[in-house]
Amino acid sequence: MDKIIIKNLSARGIIGLNDWEREKPQEILINIVVYTDIKQAAVTDDIRYSVNYRTLAKKVQAHAETAARISVEALAEDLARICLEEPNAQ
Repeated sequence: MDKIIIKNLSARGIIGLNDWEREKPQEILINIVVYTDIKQAAVTDDIRYSVNYRTLAKKVQAHAETAARISVEALAEDLARICLEEPNAQ
């Protein structure tokens, strides 16, 4: 199994329980590891057989910036679900 790694993806969103944390967006730093098999994508040069990390990064970033979650754990669960919804992601 191969890994696609997205490191230090920055998003600005509301996260936290305290009133001051919910007043304005703060930086949320995201790191993702997605497992996939890239053999067919490598042979065919066709991204449909892999995980498009650009598309995935944009989806994750957009969600983190709009979710306004209270806990980091809830946001992490959301982001994991988004990753696993990608075709070919495991």
